[in-house]
Amino acid sequence: MDHVLPEQIPIRQWVLTLPYPLCYPLAFDAKHLSHVLSLFTDTVAA
Repeated sequence: MDHVLPEQIPIRQWVLTLPYPLCYPLAFDAKHLSHVLSLFTDTVAA
């Protein structure tokens, strides 16, 4: 466990938090969830 992520490599973690009213609908709508994920990854990459 101690050697899975080497200490020499910086690691950044991004967390996407959505408003509660959106969580349930997106859990069952893959098309819209995919669009939200694309927006998130594009924003992080920029």
